[in-house]
Amino acid sequence: MANNPNQNLQSMDTIFVKEVRQDGPAYAAGLRQGDQILTVNDQSINGKTYSQVIAMIQNALVFLSLDILQRIILTFLFLVLLILFSMLYQKKMILEY
Repeated sequence: MANNPNQNLQSMDTIFVKEVRQDGPAYAAGLRQGDQILTVNDQSINGKTYSQVIAMIQNALVFLSLDILQRIILTFLFLVLLILFSMLYQKKMILEY
């Protein structure tokens, strides 16, 4: 998630899962590499540093809830946007003639 040591101190609005152990509970619950973390125990990660988000996860005593956007959903949304922009561009080109 963070390669640059200074990233730990910068506010981040987007954090993606870098790795999930296949023999761990996160994998069993459906968390996958590339998933985007939105909230930790119903608290938004917006405006939090990487270190703060990791601390939120590590400090969960009994229960940990992550709201995520799965990579497959992100890919789908990207493709939908690409199609929409393509259609808009084609429509603009037709209207210009």
